[in-house]
Amino acid sequence: MAAIRVETTAIAVATMRTLEADVPAAHRLFDDPISAHLLTGVPAWVARHRFARLALGRLAETAMPGVRGTAICRTRVIDDWCRAALADGAQQVVVLGAGLDSRPYRLAEFGAVPVWEVDLPGAQP
Repeated sequence: MAAIRVETTAIAVATMRTLEADVPAAHRLFDDPISAHLLTGVPAWVARHRFARLALGRLAETAMPGVRGTAICRTRVIDDWCRAALADGAQQVVVLGAGLDSRPYRLAEFGAVPVWEVDLPGAQP
């Protein structure tokens, strides 16, 4: 079976979401126990080892200031928008550019409606 290459942005964002687990619960913007399980190879190894996650977080901020915060804040904002839309009566969800998005599996509100994920073939394993 051929290996599926997931787009770099999907891997990067999923990896940034795994870093949020190291933030104290009182300050964490969301819980994402799923993202680490979507990763393979080196990103999966990083996700499994706290010291590696902490080092990656520092390295990412040094190399690209704001990259982690952007991914984390964007995740929270989209979570909030989705919850609000579902509370207002949305009857289905279409996730465009889904990549390695864990939202349909970690937000309980998604369990009550059909969810469609759409992305380029290389971005969805």
